[in-house]
Amino acid sequence: MPPPKDLPGLYFDPEKNRYFPIKGPIPGLKRPSRSPAESSDGKKKAHTKKTRPRNRMRPLELLQFRELLGASITSNRRRYKFKQEFEKLQASSPRVWRYPRTAGVADSALEQMYGILQTSKGLKETCLLATGGVNGYISLHEVGNLGQCFASPSMCTPEPVWPKEAELEACNRTAVGSIWSPPEASTSFSSSISCIRRIGRHYPCLPDVVSSFQRSSALRLHRRALKVNSFDCTIWTTDCSWDGTRAVIGTNLGAALINLETRSSSWVYKTKSDVFSQQFDHSGNVVLCGFRNGAIVEVDVREKQSRPSEASSSIQRKKCSSNRTFMSSSVCSLVALQSDDRYFLGSSMDGSIKLFDRHLLQRGAIQSYEGHVNSHSHLQLGVNPSETLMISGGEDQYVRIWSIKTSELIFEENVSNSILSTVCWPQGIYSDENPFEQNYSWGAWLGSREGLFYMHGT
Repeated sequence: MPPPKDLPGLYFDPEKNRYFPIKGPIPGLKRPSRSPAESSDGKKKAHTKKTRPRNRMRPLELLQFRELLGASITSNRRRYKFKQEFEKLQASSPRVWRYPRTAGVADSALEQMYGILQTSKGLKETCLLATGGVNGYISLHEVGNLGQCFASPSMCTPEPVWPKEAELEACNRTAVGSIWSPPEASTSFSSSISCIRRIGRHYPCLPDVVSSFQRSSALRLHRRALKVNSFDCTIWTTDCSWDGTRAVIGTNLGAALINLETRSSSWVYKTKSDVFSQQFDHSGNVVLCGFRNGAIVEVDVREKQSRPSEASSSIQRKKCSSNRTFMSSSVCSLVALQSDDRYFLGSSMDGSIKLFDRHLLQRGAIQSYEGHVNSHSHLQLGVNPSETLMISGGEDQYVRIWSIKTSELIFEENVSNSILSTVCWPQGIYSDENPFEQNYSWGAWLGSREGLFYMHGT
């Protein structure tokens, strides 16, 4: 008699001559008792593998359900979305590369943008990476192969650093492009670079999107800087509106608005507490400001302020209102979600990461994310284009990835010998119909004192 065929998800019992589900216990089988030592070892393993929860679906299982049930999956009395579960699988085992000879170039600011380079075959669009360091240097790097047309360029080929096991050999060095840095594409400032932001937004291969890139003829990489305005104060952060016409800066005196076309400036929020983080909302009329004392304030930039505000600097007045809420420590990073403008993420210098609803600010945070380590550092948050994942480095030199919706800690590993303080998860227009199109970016840039890193989902 031929042996029975293997059926997906089923187990064949030769004694009972029938199939049983693999997930459930086999009928009549007694579970073996565990000794106290085994129980303690199991607890330790559960603690060390807290980023691998039991309810996560395996890749093969996920694909099988996708073929049978489509985009919406129901399993174990829970409902899943294939896209979100697939992104979690990618984020749970990413690949990480480090670029040698980049120490100190991106430990304070990091931003990706697009530009046009003059090559032997004409004008070519390419990806550019702007980096800033505590040493005061700003550099512009070309990601890919077009940088070969530069005069005397410096090339950095990435080296894989994670995973560290035998499967590291499968991590191809050519999976990520090299970066090219011409000597004339760097300049220095008199103090540390606190923030870099691109003006306007541009997505590759989308000619109908209006951006500052389309209004320029070509980008020449040489040492030049256009002075828009100057302030006699400490500048901690900045952000630009989506249309590229206005910028807001955070200082030790408050928040100021700059018209990038006329170069005029005005104070929109004066206070005695330093503004550490800022983020425009999608409309460009409201900016979220995070302060040293833990306050988060919604500021309408259309309203001019006639006198300094004392509410955000007074400890006795730390009460949430319709346009103000508080975190437990200094707010070092803010990210407004573009898919739903009601929500934004905030990170403070005591390791707290929280999700807020702008319509319910007086109630405080609506969700918290555990595992982050921070006590005094300016650590940035990064969000992927589909706004389902969040990434940040910690003072323990670990990098962590969370699910924004469920607050689940998906990935937690030490990939650097220094703190990963800067994050840039390139933004794109996400397509639900095809999440693998060219404009979908699921890789993140990370910067530390050790150098520049690139993380890519598998």
